[in-house]
Amino acid sequence: MIAKIEPAFSSMNTLERKVDYQLEKIISGYGKELYNSTGDVLDSLPEYMSLYANLNDRIKLPYSEITLNLSPGERLSDEDWVSLSKEYMEGMGYGDCCYSVILNTDKEHTHVHILHSRIDSEGQSVSKSFDYRKSENLVRDLERKYGLLSVNECDRARERLSSISGQRYVFDNALKKAVKNHAVKDRLMSVLVSSGVHEMLGDNFLKVKLNNEEWLSLLGTHDYDVVFSILKSGGFFKSLYKEELLSKLDRAYSLSKTFQDFRFHLQSEGVYMRLTSKKDKSYYVYGLPEDSFYIKDSSLPRKYRYGNMNFEMSEMSFDEQKHFIFNSLHVALGKSRTYDDFKSVLDDSGINLKEYINANGVFGLSFSIKGINMPFNIKASDISRKFTYTNLQNHFLNESLVNDNTIHRVGEWKEYIQRDNDYMIHSHVPHIPDIDMTGGSKKNREDDLPPVKRKKRQKQNDRSL
Repeated sequence: MIAKIEPAFSSMNTLERKVDYQLEKIISGYGKELYNSTGDVLDSLPEYMSLYANLNDRIKLPYSEITLNLSPGERLSDEDWVSLSKEYMEGMGYGDCCYSVILNTDKEHTHVHILHSRIDSEGQSVSKSFDYRKSENLVRDLERKYGLLSVNECDRARERLSSISGQRYVFDNALKKAVKNHAVKDRLMSVLVSSGVHEMLGDNFLKVKLNNEEWLSLLGTHDYDVVFSILKSGGFFKSLYKEELLSKLDRAYSLSKTFQDFRFHLQSEGVYMRLTSKKDKSYYVYGLPEDSFYIKDSSLPRKYRYGNMNFEMSEMSFDEQKHFIFNSLHVALGKSRTYDDFKSVLDDSGINLKEYINANGVFGLSFSIKGINMPFNIKASDISRKFTYTNLQNHFLNESLVNDNTIHRVGEWKEYIQRDNDYMIHSHVPHIPDIDMTGGSKKNREDDLPPVKRKKRQKQNDRSL
């Protein structure tokens, strides 16, 4: 985004001429007043601005204009434009001044004009010191907040595209896909028509194959950047970025013998790699930060997915070991009915379980992988709170209660719960099922059955008299 600060002026005629220009844009359908600090219409702005100027007659140049310009192809909603403009004016010190925000759509780069006073509602003048430096900092912050391209980003992206070898027709391929896409077709065709390219190529537009440099020559730098911005924001270059990512993965994989080697080579290639977990599954996320392109391993060949790389398991990093244990614990938990089953399944799957015991019993667990050079002993709470000793006991207790279909005496329930509470006395929050534990052992088993509803006997009135 580019912010352009016009020179301040004092002439009311100049202000009225600027307002008239914007009113003509609105009438022609290429303009819209988005916000007016006075709450009134644009026609009355000169009158309000004059009132603000009279609050401080020492200011010789009480009026000014600012334009905020997006990169070609970018769009913002009216609400975002108002929010962005207000934040910009607040940051520049004009928040309490009189101003109007008018959107213009007559050019490829959407922009707003902000006509404003340099005197606020208290009669104080707004300092012009370091205006341009302040504006640059504000613009960069607003670009990040609203996801906008910076001034030179489009140029850098175009250079980046041309630097990828063997992809001389990527612009052509992306453009042919985009003109069939309903969301961007009209915007692209308007650029191709206005630039004269559509007329030049005629009906063979979709059949002609042009490389990147030929498209740049036909469209010219400005229109090429407009189309490029539309294609990039629409994700039509993703296939190219995926191909480049794959080539870097292949190169790093061929040079690696361990996970550490693989990650080191990817880092030297400028490839982002992160191992993450969601629910009971782990996966890698790869990316090209320079192109803001990221992808999950499930969209790549199987050998780059988590758990499928044929590196030596003995050289697993801490991160790899932690995620391997995380997945193994989930699998073991699904196969187990009791805590002893859980320990047995883990042992068979190559995971060591270590219990930490004090006078009150077991108070913690840790896990490690068998048969590797440098196994890390990882606490259960560092993997997931789901696998702490207390929570595992609660889990298996609930399983046993769900699977028990017999009806017990209340006294037997009490004995069962008390026995488990004694076993879990070390726990901070022992699990006690929500049941009625009143009464003594003399009650029969029918006490646990739901009460039978009895019909109320209607009182018969003696009407013999």
